[in-house]
Amino acid sequence: MNILYLCHRIPYPPDKGDKIRSYHHIKYLSQHHAIYLACLIDDPDDWRYVDPLRSMCRNVEVVGRKGFQEWWRIGKAFLVGQPLSLGAFFVSALQEKVNVILDRESIDRIVIFSSPMAEYVKHVSSIPKIIDFVDMDSEKWRAYAQMKSFPLSLLYRAEADRLGQYELEMATTCQESLVISQEETHVLRKRSNQRVLPKVIPNGVDSEYFSLAPGVQRTKSIIVFTAAMDYFPNIDGAVFFCQKILPRIHQAIPHAQFFIVGRNPVSALRRIAERMPQVQVTGTVPDVRPYLSEAMVAVAPLRIARGVQNKILEAMAMELPVVGTTSAFQGLAVATEHGIRIADDPGEFADAVVKLLGHPERARACGRSARQFVTAHYDWSNILQEFEQILEEVTV
Repeated sequence: MNILYLCHRIPYPPDKGDKIRSYHHIKYLSQHHAIYLACLIDDPDDWRYVDPLRSMCRNVEVVGRKGFQEWWRIGKAFLVGQPLSLGAFFVSALQEKVNVILDRESIDRIVIFSSPMAEYVKHVSSIPKIIDFVDMDSEKWRAYAQMKSFPLSLLYRAEADRLGQYELEMATTCQESLVISQEETHVLRKRSNQRVLPKVIPNGVDSEYFSLAPGVQRTKSIIVFTAAMDYFPNIDGAVFFCQKILPRIHQAIPHAQFFIVGRNPVSALRRIAERMPQVQVTGTVPDVRPYLSEAMVAVAPLRIARGVQNKILEAMAMELPVVGTTSAFQGLAVATEHGIRIADDPGEFADAVVKLLGHPERARACGRSARQFVTAHYDWSNILQEFEQILEEVTV
């Protein structure tokens, strides 16, 4: 098949949530189909990654979206009652490139990755369209509204309502809707009065890449949190852990260290590290595996979360027990026997971490159970076969 694949951010390198998912889609599908990729770039450093994608795709069209024009589009969207997300991700130059692909090539399927990208093919009715919502972004904005004060709370609530309506419209016009977890299906089914029945395609993990090297011995009381540290839910989770949970851990294990591993850490996190010497903020690293190999416990202290967290799957694949909140685990069909601990109260969260750090053999046993679980249920190879089957069977 010839597949037009639209995504809001260049799907390479696979170093953050949405990029990991779209990258594995494209990598897998390119083995059997011709991929025509059209995407946006929001980080100037990402232009160097266009060529690696050309080796996987028949054609790659990329347009940058930063600058004054983006803010103009966002402001215009607000004034006309559209979701701000449409203004942020709709660039006329990319629309022109998409139109050329549709005119010149015999496209068999269109994959829309993230709801705002549907605008580029809204006019297309003769080609089956599959929209991958991943998470329901409207619900993310609704959660932001609850965390922020006026006037941001009002703005975010308006965006949640507008984007929610747009998501519903796209779900009813596309031939298939995909989401990342059962929780997301409930949102879309309720919103559509059961008219939309989305299919669940969860995130996965490359269990060969994320595997613990033979002979590694975890002996240090190191806690790790891996995430993009310029993303509000991750920032909020890291600050919450440092302020409310880590001091309780230090009462029991004073030498415990906390590593925050991820790109573009905000100044608030660096200031915390300056005040708390046992907190290390690494910034961008070429490979998170050495940090996952050295740590004894991984944490996911997220108070805002949607879907399946890649950071949890990667830690579990590396034989790490994971302590996280209910929100962090909501997209995973996982339980305590799979090597994880769920806690929302800071005291209970700290206690779960302390029990693992204080009993390394218990931590290792939980880590082995964690890897067994994710390799059996969340390996990309099985998930992507189901994704490909959906593309092959869909019709207009």
